[in-house]
Amino acid sequence: MKIWKTLQQWSKLVWLIVFIFMGVILMSSMHHKRNDMAREWVIDIDPMRDGGYLLTEAEVKQMLPAGKDGAAGILDDLEVDKMEALLRNHPHVARADVFVDARNRLSIRIEQPELLVRVIDQRGAHYYISDEGKRTPVSRHHAPRIPVVTGVLPLFADSLAQQPGHVFAQLMALAAAIRQDEFASALVEQIDCRKGTFTIVPKMGRFRFLLGADSSFDHQLALMRTFYRDILPASGWDTYQMVDLRYKGQIVCKKSV
Repeated sequence: MKIWKTLQQWSKLVWLIVFIFMGVILMSSMHHKRNDMAREWVIDIDPMRDGGYLLTEAEVKQMLPAGKDGAAGILDDLEVDKMEALLRNHPHVARADVFVDARNRLSIRIEQPELLVRVIDQRGAHYYISDEGKRTPVSRHHAPRIPVVTGVLPLFADSLAQQPGHVFAQLMALAAAIRQDEFASALVEQIDCRKGTFTIVPKMGRFRFLLGADSSFDHQLALMRTFYRDILPASGWDTYQMVDLRYKGQIVCKKSV
């Protein structure tokens, strides 16, 4: 009986030593891993809707501090939250996710902003407006083919696109409606803004369309499609110079001189 108890005590002691040994190995491994270098960058930039890129992998690297020999840095020193904040502050980055993967690589995933329009105002300023209502500077790498906005516009601020009734809020609503309408998206080349009225310059035809901000843009774009489908075939492409879509259920056409 005493021998059995002695064996049980020795067994417990052996298992305790095993657990301590495994703990030491685990702690040593974790310490070693934290001091490893993340020597490889994995940068994944989601393309825009048209497949373009506003920024490059090289520019992403330049935004972040690099370690010795271009390595991303010691794993334990990497502050991924701060890296994400740095990336998100860049105007060509909508969202960023930074993490260290199982192979000790610094992985960076970036979503670019979706751009609705390009603005060229009366002051000569050039910029984009994203689908989140934010001003985005022009990129030297890519110029998406989206409607160009001209006319008399106030100075832009991100908050203005969220103010009901403001010209930029109205412009955002119109641009979003155009983006969602396959026909209008392929047709609209330019939007001119003046005194609460939007003049659409199409890619096909010498005429112009008048749209009102106080009417449903979806309805007015549907009227524009009706004009191309039903009126143009009967009247001809050179008959009209202005097509007014501001009145519900009506298409008012002004003939060319």
